[in-house]
Amino acid sequence: MIRRLSVGFSLTGRLRQEAYDVPEPVRKDCPLEKLVRIRRQRIEKSERDCLRARQFWRECRLQLRQKNQGSKEAESRAQQYWQQARRDFFDMSISSGQFRAAKAAFKKMQAAAAEMRTLARAAVKESRFARVAYFRARTSLAEARKQAEKLDLMIEELRRADGQEE
Repeated sequence: MIRRLSVGFSLTGRLRQEAYDVPEPVRKDCPLEKLVRIRRQRIEKSERDCLRARQFWRECRLQLRQKNQGSKEAESRAQQYWQQARRDFFDMSISSGQFRAAKAAFKKMQAAAAEMRTLARAAVKESRFARVAYFRARTSLAEARKQAEKLDLMIEELRRADGQEE
């Protein structure tokens, strides 16, 4: 606020002078700058979250691939073992007791392969959840970028408007 005093004498007898016209400094719009800074931080956080989610999804897919491959190999080994045991029995190179022992071992191998297949199915679920989390993070990042772009356009319009007024 600019105060002007009338020129003349005061009651005490001193000469009164008019105050200098000093314009008040125009304050910058800090809330807008804070909003831009907050938006930038949110975008950076969303980018980090998206990268983490993608990396986790990749790790889940890798584990799934390894578990599937392991279960297929276990099934294949069990089948090969059983075929060899049958071949040996029919060639009469092993006794019936050895054949029963081979059959029991085959059943254990089958159970182990089934357990590995169950673990692979659990890994499928985990991988699907990781995929959903990644795509949600990617969507939120796209929305944050869109909001930031809108904010940038609004700031540009405000600056242009301020420039035209002066």
